[in-house]
Amino acid sequence: KTGPGFLYGFSVYNSGAAQFVQVFDKATAPVTSDVPAVVFTMAATSNFGANWIPGRVFEYGCFIANSSTGPTYTAGSADCFFDVQFL
Repeated sequence: KTGPGFLYGFSVYNSGAAQFVQVFDKATAPVTSDVPAVVFTMAATSNFGANWIPGRVFEYGCFIANSSTGPTYTAGSADCFFDVQFL
């Protein structure tokens, strides 16, 4: 999502190795070394979900990605499926 808005929740299915799910407050997609607003650990071959009630505010935009590193963005494997609820 580009521009201000609210993130209410998301679910992720990971069919590969353990990695991280990162949420960014950005108007553009994350690039290597960007620092996320929040980070979650994602176990290998598993499902994960997060929700915020009321919604979590994002000032610039909201991008969710999987990463092989936690503290900064490093593109993860193409083995995650995301379902995101936002406004």
